[in-house]
Amino acid sequence: MKNLAFITLFAIITSLVFIGCKKESSSDIGGDQSSIGEVGNNFSISSATGISNVSATVTKLENGISTIHVAGTITDPNIRALAATMSNVVFGTYDETTGNFTGDLKMKFTKEGIADQLDADGKSFTLAKFDGKVGDTYSCENAIGGTFTRTVTAKSDVDDFPYGFYNIKTMTIEGAGRFNPAIKNVKYRVNHRFGLVYTTVVLQDGSEISSYLYSTAEN
Repeated sequence: MKNLAFITLFAIITSLVFIGCKKESSSDIGGDQSSIGEVGNNFSISSATGISNVSATVTKLENGISTIHVAGTITDPNIRALAATMSNVVFGTYDETTGNFTGDLKMKFTKEGIADQLDADGKSFTLAKFDGKVGDTYSCENAIGGTFTRTVTAKSDVDDFPYGFYNIKTMTIEGAGRFNPAIKNVKYRVNHRFGLVYTTVVLQDGSEISSYLYSTAEN
């Protein structure tokens, strides 16, 4: 399950615990619709240790919000044990016997940035604005008064991050693990052309789980 967080986008199954954002204090992303959020676009994940047969496809685009259907199989017994403690509301569907899971993520992809809608109230929480600067913050308040914040911690002006056959420029955004107490921090790397390209989940014991993300479509 820990690697599922890498899909939101998308920081995934762990991000589907719907404490939710009541409101976002920073303005939502603007811009024209990105091809990344169009119906039929597929995402793939590298190095998903303990999880197999992962698929992620945009199945719906409505009012600028893309629904991404995710499916796969948890093969690692430790991740299965963790998954079994979460309700089906969190996962969408999860079969403890086979390890098969499905879920639907709601994301917003534009030419100017990325936002998620992984909360009960359907409010956007900015993941990245491509013109952002180091020190920029994006925050949202949940229904019980807590505030979650993501901060731009680095932005390269040279092509120094390996991505497939390329080296690309990236922006790094970091935020605390909103929904799972085992997660200390989540680091996202984004690129203005390819969107979310890499995610690192930092666990409370200091260990890290990282994965590349690839989209068939691009900006």
